[in-house]
Amino acid sequence: MHNCVVMRFLPYLIILMSSASCVFANPTSQSYQTQIHSSRIVVWAWERPEDLHYIDPDKVEVAVLIQSVLLSDASVKVRKREQSLRLPKGIRTIAVTRVETDRRTGAALTDEQLTQLSASIVASCGSSRGVQIDFDAKVSEREFYRRLLQDIRARLPREKILSMTSLASWSFFDNWLGENPPVDEIVPMFFSLGAGKAEVFDLLKRNRVLKGAYRQAFGLSIAERETNKLVLAWAAANQKDCRIYFFNPRPWTPDAIRDALKLVGATPGTPR
Repeated sequence: MHNCVVMRFLPYLIILMSSASCVFANPTSQSYQTQIHSSRIVVWAWERPEDLHYIDPDKVEVAVLIQSVLLSDASVKVRKREQSLRLPKGIRTIAVTRVETDRRTGAALTDEQLTQLSASIVASCGSSRGVQIDFDAKVSEREFYRRLLQDIRARLPREKILSMTSLASWSFFDNWLGENPPVDEIVPMFFSLGAGKAEVFDLLKRNRVLKGAYRQAFGLSIAERETNKLVLAWAAANQKDCRIYFFNPRPWTPDAIRDALKLVGATPGTPR
């Protein structure tokens, strides 16, 4: 996911109050479909203080950026979340790890780095219902990423979900993960599309249908109204009942949560 402005504060206690874990089966099974869609709306709590105590746990989940990892040469540099996060009791959470490679030194992508990174991601899960990896892997990094996902899936308890974000291009015309990726959920991000925006928009207007794990969810930015209108119209015709992740370039507010719920036709309710 594209980097946000980092707000530096003294470390705060992160309050992660999660409900009991759900059991997940194969992504194509009815059990998996029923349980992963227990909340259709998920909001990303990114690298800044967030107060989400007012959201309804029956309608919204929170994907929390729990750590950021830099692969630099042969090292793995882990930076844990330091920003405050306030959540309501009973909220379901997903522990997100942002992975980047050092632009200056590059990354060796060794087996030792893979093992360290996999262990760190699995350990970050805690009481969350699963983990999500956010890694915009370049072509030269894809085989490492594929092996990383396989290793995490092998280490992660089966009752925990394994989710990953995806560039929009991967979902439409660059499916390098193939037909059976080792994940429960892939979240194509339809925001900050950059140079490929025109091509993605064209495919959306032509009602291109996604397949497999790419049909489970997608991500939007609450700030990109034109894109959201197009993607939601496409989804209504092709991907009903999938989960929708919302990113906000600014801190979440009750009004912003209401806007997200209204976009997908959910009843906003009254903030707590």
